[in-house]
Amino acid sequence: MFGIMLVDDERHFIDELEDMIKGELPFTILGNCFNGITALNAVRDLNPDVLITDVLMPGMSGLELARKIRAIMPDLPIILMSDNPSYAVNGYELGVSGFLLKPLAKDKVHETLNRLLCV
Repeated sequence: MFGIMLVDDERHFIDELEDMIKGELPFTILGNCFNGITALNAVRDLNPDVLITDVLMPGMSGLELARKIRAIMPDLPIILMSDNPSYAVNGYELGVSGFLLKPLAKDKVHETLNRLLCV
């Protein structure tokens, strides 16, 4: 099993992702955070195999979180989520592993995570 951490300031997106992942993919949810600041500390403590984060959050954006994580864990796969596809370009420039468009589609979540298993 691979450990995954979820970050979003909107609880319903975290709940939705958990429902899409649990029992259907070889991932276990290590934890979730509601902002980038707590997520940065949790990543250090939990050492996940994958991080999925929203882009727009108070305190620290998902892009800033990705940038800071790249400095301390350059190989951690990061997947960004947003309802604005233009953030995908910014994410890929930072070296993220994937982008999920909100509202989330279960098949896209599975496809994105399964692609990480093949790398």
